[in-house]
This record gives sequence, structure tokens and C-alpha cells, in this order.
Amino acid sequence: MQNPEKRPRLRSCTAFETVRLSLPDGWKGLFALRGPDGQKIDPGAWIDCLSNPNALLEGADEVLKVDGTTRVVSKKFAIGSHQFRVVLKRHITKSGPFGGFRFLFPSRAIQTFHLARRLLQVGLTTPWPLAAIEHSAILGSTESILITQHLVSACELYQFVQDHEKANNLDPAVRRSLCHQIAMIFADLDQCGLWHRDAKASNFLVQSKDDSIRLCLVDLDGIKPILPWDRDNRTRGLAKLAATLLWSSGIHTTDLLRIINDYARVTGLSRKEKIILFRSLSRRATAERIVTFIAAAEQVKERHNINNGKAFV
Repeated sequence: MQNPEKRPRLRSCTAFETVRLSLPDGWKGLFALRGPDGQKIDPGAWIDCLSNPNALLEGADEVLKVDGTTRVVSKKFAIGSHQFRVVLKRHITKSGPFGGFRFLFPSRAIQTFHLARRLLQVGLTTPWPLAAIEHSAILGSTESILITQHLVSACELYQFVQDHEKANNLDPAVRRSLCHQIAMIFADLDQCGLWHRDAKASNFLVQSKDDSIRLCLVDLDGIKPILPWDRDNRTRGLAKLAATLLWSSGIHTTDLLRIINDYARVTGLSRKEKIILFRSLSRRATAERIVTFIAAAEQVKERHNINNGKAFV
């Protein structure tokens, strides 16, 4: 095995200084003392902002996601003299067979807050975590709210590729940069002993500024530790992303090979291991595409049956 490429990219720990707090009605959590651009945030201002957790998601400018247990919104957020554009993610974990023990463990928001700090410290680009609060009830559900930086001038990776494909202007330099950044994200996760089980293109955002682009990893809920007995998970995230990107005619097999070359150089894979990885990713990406296609076809069929049922009625 080759020596992995060494990249000293740790940030100063003072940038991630946090404070724990307790709030009324059993809420508790932590907040950052600095914003994404290094702004110092007064603890008293934070306490005032978080004192009414139930009102945090009110006045949203945009609703980004809603399902049975999760609501994600974007809004302007004032903390003392600072104005931030933030994303708030509220998650409720309903009680189940082991629900009575959930209060013993950190909520999803708290876990994601710590994970984001860890990823930023190794140089991986992800939205800056600002605060996370939780409320747990014995033998009941757990509610948590995560507040992160909102990435401006950003679009989903797949949409970025599609837009440039339609305009026929995906510059070769931009393509190379995109492939390299994808490889670096997965290499960073690998070196942290982590993998992404839901690394679809919608969980990556592309920020464009002047002639440069920056790839950011969002929605960290799918990041899990690599277990010793399941090392194949190292490549499952890459396969998932490849499967979603290869639907676009703007992405070619040579791009996948470029990603693997960069990933192999950083993680220290040998030539033989790299070839095995490429073949494995190709098979997995093809399988993922087949599964995605079948799921999409089932959804179309279901909508068609529903519409026919309405017409019959």
C-alpha cells in the first residue's frame, strides 16, 4: 500500500468553542461562541434567542423539507447584533420498544452538531453548526432542533450538473475540480472512520463564486462509523453518489475514474486495490441505478392507479 497523502488541515480549536445551557421546560443543549466568519457571539444573546424553542421555526422564509418526524426551514435569524441566514431542523423521535431509554443518549441534533464540528476540524466543508437543543422525556419521545449556517448561492450537485449540461458549458476545469472535491470528501470521511449511507447527489451542495466552485456536504444524518467487520461500507457512499450522478449524460465513466484516482492517492490504495474498487463501484452504481429506476417506476404506477381510481369515482 502506498503512503497516504498527508494534508494538515486542522483548524484552531478556539473557533469551535461551545457553551452548554439549560432552558425552561426541560430543554437543554449547546451553542457556538463564534459564527461561520469568526464573529464573536454573546452568550446572553444566545440564551435570549433559544429561550422559547417552540417559536424557533416560526416566520420561516422557506420550508425545505417536511415529513412525519422532521421539519426543515430556512429563515433570517438575529442573535444580538448579528444577523445570520440559518437552517433549522426539528426532529421528533417517537417512542418505540426501546423508547424509554432514549433520554440516556444525545438527540439527533446534538450528535449532528458534534459531528459537524469534527468534520470541519479535518477540513471537510459542511454548514457551520450554530446551536443544538433537545428535550427528552422518560418513556416518551425526544424532540431536538439543530441550527446551522445557510449556504448562500448554492444548489444541489445533480441540479448543478444538469443546468450546465443543458447549457453545454460544464468547463473541463470545473469538472476536474468537482471530481477532486468529491474524492476528498469521501477520503476525509474514510480517514475519520466514517461512511455516508445516503450519499445521494441531493445531499451535496455546490457553491459558485466567480470562476471557482466549492462542494459542501449537507444532511449529516446518514454518516455512520465504519465497523471493523464491514469494511465494504467504505465504498458504499461513493457507489450511491455515482449511481445518482450517472443518470446525467454530463457525467461520464472517466469522471468516476478520476474520482477513484484521487481517492486512492489520498487514502493510499495500491493499483490493484484501485482496480478492484473501480469494478466494485461500477457494479454497485449499476445496481443502485436499477433499484432507483424500479422505485421510480413503482411510484409512477401508483400515481397512475390513484388517478384512474379518482376518474372512476
